[in-house]
Amino acid sequence: MIYEVRIAKRTNKEFLELSDEVTQRIFKAIYNLSTEPRPNGCIKLKVADSE
Repeated sequence: MIYEVRIAKRTNKEFLELSDEVTQRIFKAIYNLSTEPRPNGCIKLKVADSE
C-alpha cells in the first residue's frame, strides 16, 4: 500500500530557501515514509496524560 504525503504550499516555499542537498535529504525521507510509514526502529509516540 502506498500512502499519499501532502506538503503545504507554505512548507514548499520554505523548502526553496534550503540548500539542494538538504532539500533532497528531506524529500527522500518523506518518500520513504510514503512507502514504509513505520520503518524498523521507529517509536510510536504517545500522548501524555494531562491534568
